[in-house]
Amino acid sequence: MSRAIVVGEPDWKPLEGVLSSDDCSFFMYMGVTSGIVLYKHRDTRRYLNIEAATGRFFQYIDGDYTEINQEQAIEHVYGSRQILWSRGRDTDFSVPPAQIRTGGFPASGSYLR
Repeated sequence: MSRAIVVGEPDWKPLEGVLSSDDCSFFMYMGVTSGIVLYKHRDTRRYLNIEAATGRFFQYIDGDYTEINQEQAIEHVYGSRQILWSRGRDTDFSVPPAQIRTGGFPASGSYLR
């Protein structure tokens, strides 16, 4: 079933009810469809879909949104990376300065160290 996605003012409350504010910063608001708010993880590019009214989770499967549980939703987004989405707020997970890119894209075959 095709549903229209409406992109308007971002609604972060459903996501903030599930993840820490640090983890929320890794998501982009993509819109809402039939009350389901769509968030895309910036690294994995996978969606975390949360119904705003109930907090239920959904995955887009075979052209429609199918209800799944929270554990399945988190596994879908993070996959085998299993990033610690419930880590403590006092832990420093910032990128070391040597790994922060400051210029353009590297030449083909070169890597950050």
